Amino acid sequence: MSVQKNENRQDLNLVERIGIDRSVLCNFNVLEVDEKKFKNAAQNQFGEKVYSQIMHDDQSPIKLDDGRGVSKLVIKHSRIGKLMVSFEKNNLSGREYIKSSLELMVSEDANNVQNLNSVEYQARISNVFKELDEKFGLKIDYSSIRIKKLEINATFFLNEAYEKYRLPILLLIRNVPVKRYGKNKENNAVKYAAWYEANAKLGEEKLETALVKNSSIELKIYNKGKHLNDLGMIDALDKGLMRVEYTIKDRRILQNAFGDDLVTSLTDQKINSLFRKYFNRDIVVPYQNWVCRNHEHLVNLTKKHRKLYQRWTSTFFRECRQYEELHGLPALFDIEDMESVFRELEKKSGRNSARKFAKFKDRAIFEADLLGNTARVKEIISKIEGMYL
Repeated sequence: MSVQKNENRQDLNLVERIGIDRSVLCNFNVLEVDEKKFKNAAQNQFGEKVYSQIMHDDQSPIKLDDGRGVSKLVIKHSRIGKLMVSFEKNNLSGREYIKSSLELMVSEDANNVQNLNSVEYQARISNVFKELDEKFGLKIDYSSIRIKKLEINATFFLNEAYEKYRLPILLLIRNVPVKRYGKNKENNAVKYAAWYEANAKLGEEKLETALVKNSSIELKIYNKGKHLNDLGMIDALDKGLMRVEYTIKDRRILQNAFGDDLVTSLTDQKINSLFRKYFNRDIVVPYQNWVCRNHEHLVNLTKKHRKLYQRWTSTFFRECRQYEELHGLPALFDIEDMESVFRELEKKSGRNSARKFAKFKDRAIFEADLLGNTARVKEIISKIEGMYL
């Protein structure tokens, strides 16, 4: 994949695979704090963005050399992420405990285009805690560190510009199971969100991100190339770069998938299996079922309009457009989908279905957005199904 070069930006060497991205970790213990090193760290970062805070409470079990307790530690670091450790008290039960969390960046330069396999992820965690020790004076026991939230994704180059995949993305995201992600009351379809890049000068909107979510999981499809370009990491790519990402927010899912939520329990095979399980459930199977239903719908629509009108294609196209507005899902998604419709309708009469389909395509002069969409959906699915960690 070529990139329009800028000497201040990076080449994009991507291994296309299913892997780990950002995560939130917990259940680690601060053993020692060098307060002088901690306070000096933020002043000597050579341009790195750092925020740090330390507060005191003598009842805290986290002790400084002078015997004072630490009630709160915060580090926000552009290369690490966000560390928070606090001494908590429950006023009702009287219970006291240490709460710890680390929102971990997947890479040191904020460029998370490359996901990690399980070995690389565990090495990244070790390097971060080593840096917290050496630069911030925090000695931490993370031998039993656990995952609270996990992002896993598949990132891959597309055959065409990302903008051409707007309708395929919307079809896939609108077609996920309603019972899992919630229902839009207006049209009985799945409740989803989408973000667009508006270009007032050209009077157009380009789809950047589409997502569905519930309290446990979030599925997002977005333009990773645009994201990297906005961050200044790369210049414009000559083809699209898509990311399909799951964010696991319920630790019970992780426990079921990995046996527990310990970082040490992550394996490439289990990560791969978890992603594929949800992708197949949310994307592949619903799309395949929709294809079957939609074929029958198109057959019936075609019969109806051919019976009512001698020049039937214009009214056929109009009803297809209206159907999508009302129901959220398209009736006619791709002109090429009509080839199988004509084969079925002309099967008994023995007429030339290929000739009729060609004539139909010639009349679709205002339906340019309905060309190539099915091939693009199949491209997305096949590229992810062909991936390995």
